[in-house]
Amino acid sequence: MTNHRLASLRLVLSTLTTVLVFCASAAAGALAMVGIAALATGCASGAEPAAPDAAPEPVALAGHYSLHSRFSVTAPPAVADVLGELDAMTDGADDPSRYLIDRIIAKLPEGRTRTLATSLAPYLAAYVSDKIADVAPNFATGTRALATGLDRIARRFETSEMLDISADGRAVRTVDGLRWGADAVDFSSISPAATSVSRTDLDDLAIATHALTVPYGTMLRLGLEHTVIPLVVPRAQTLSVALSTLADCGKLGAIVSEWVGLGSPEMYERACTTALTAAAAEVYERLDALDAQPFVLELSGTATVVDRDANGSMDGIVGGRWTGAFGSGTFDGALR
Repeated sequence: MTNHRLASLRLVLSTLTTVLVFCASAAAGALAMVGIAALATGCASGAEPAAPDAAPEPVALAGHYSLHSRFSVTAPPAVADVLGELDAMTDGADDPSRYLIDRIIAKLPEGRTRTLATSLAPYLAAYVSDKIADVAPNFATGTRALATGLDRIARRFETSEMLDISADGRAVRTVDGLRWGADAVDFSSISPAATSVSRTDLDDLAIATHALTVPYGTMLRLGLEHTVIPLVVPRAQTLSVALSTLADCGKLGAIVSEWVGLGSPEMYERACTTALTAAAAEVYERLDALDAQPFVLELSGTATVVDRDANGSMDGIVGGRWTGAFGSGTFDGALR
């Protein structure tokens, strides 16, 4: 190899060495800069940590609320006595004919007509029984429907209420109305109950145990006259009118007068109306007797708080449940 070629080779090797050294130095420098940047970032992060999200504030419960409660209860045993008065109209083998005839005869004026009708009562009842489908076809089914309806409202009813909650958690629950389905009536015979409301969780509340004393007979009479009777006998609002309509005292008086052959149809019609008015009064007396032994609903409640407008105050109550020995109940409410 000539001296000229050796010199050229040395020059190339020297240049390559310089380039490699430069590249290595540059890489090391870059790594160092990355490390410094990372360290600086870490230091900066440690110096100013991000603030955690603040815990949500609990919703304020104080306010005036409208409540709607629905109850399914075990009715007082004395309700069976009330139902028994209605059942007696159709529970005999020859009822309702014998029931109606016995009642009519008992209300006839003292005298020959009453004496004769009494002696003929079994035969007269059999005759009326053959004619009952024409004279009073709805009496048996109607009185049974009245008993069934009364039993239903004795076990299931709804209330409209107010719940006033103070800032310290004290509360007053006031019932101001009753409802059976679409039929609502004002009802202020239940004394307001003092209780307290507390939070069990961020979105849950508890209503402490309290008692509502319900005049059960008064409640059932309202339900009977406003809900049950109009469903069975449209336009009738009292039990006496309902029974007289179902019996059709005008037609019944006419066929009794014709068969007995003594006494006018009008006399028997009046006796029929008087008899069924007395029968209704007996049912009402049984209902009134229920009030002598007040029905006490001792209960507590749980529900979920709603703040629809996110202003920090409760404006709704949903998913409420009443619990107690009385049975079961649900409720919901809204800010008034």
